[in-house]
Amino acid sequence: MAQSKNPVRLPPPSRSGSHRRRLAEHLVVLVGAGPVGLSLAIDLAQRGQPVVLLDDADRIGEGSRAICFSKRTLEYWDRLGVGSRMVDKGVVWSVGRIFHGASLVYQFNLLPEEGHKRPAFINPSNSMPRPIWWTGCRSCPRVDLRWCNKVIGLEPRNDHAVITIETPDGSYRMRANYVVACDGARSSLRQMVGAEIQRTVFEDQFLIADVKMTAGISNRALVLVRPAVSRREIGAIAQAAGRHLADRSAAPSGCRILRWRSGRKMCVRGSRRMLGHEKFDFEWISLYKFQCRRMDNSSTAA
Repeated sequence: MAQSKNPVRLPPPSRSGSHRRRLAEHLVVLVGAGPVGLSLAIDLAQRGQPVVLLDDADRIGEGSRAICFSKRTLEYWDRLGVGSRMVDKGVVWSVGRIFHGASLVYQFNLLPEEGHKRPAFINPSNSMPRPIWWTGCRSCPRVDLRWCNKVIGLEPRNDHAVITIETPDGSYRMRANYVVACDGARSSLRQMVGAEIQRTVFEDQFLIADVKMTAGISNRALVLVRPAVSRREIGAIAQAAGRHLADRSAAPSGCRILRWRSGRKMCVRGSRRMLGHEKFDFEWISLYKFQCRRMDNSSTAA
């Protein structure tokens, strides 16, 4: 992605004169310029509501992100004016397949009925979704997107909140009637107000990789393979631009000491078994565990 497409970082508002006596006031401040923050910013702006959108990064996020978007999400993005662009650039699918070795043992269709405007799912490439949302934001003059703005303090008041923001050029404060946490699963904003998330972490660990392929299973949008020579499953999800996301279960004991090179070897072996060739390369490799998260109803969030 060309970094020149990102907005220029602006210095924080002056802290001299009247700014010492009166903080800038905003009705809605969103924290986190990911898919949720960008979508909500566009939605509010199209309804006539000015929005300040803060993110502590200096550019649109890179690396592996959400890889499947559902029909309901696409319908929501239709209303925001970005649904068609997402579908045009993604891999459209509704059928998933499960193999044992080379044998198809099961398949399922998530949208068997005809006549729907949007497909059951699309799989984008990892670099595709956020630039589309950013283009939508640029067309909304009511969205004030500020990079390198990290929220380090939040003071709830009776009818508003005061936010302290840190930037490379200094810190500043603002007040907002509504502050929305869109800063992901490890939200620092939720921690500031004591909104704890209950979670269950599964023991199974998985090796995940973004794979660039020149041949293979591009016509299969979603497959789960159990190779005949291995007890471990391998998932492959087709993405745009000839990429796939490979997902392989891994032994917990081995994952604790896993290094990048050994992880790469596991992905190479598993992908070779699944594809029957070696016409692929890896762009990104990591480990993860499944987690179930939900907000505790007893949390005292402002």
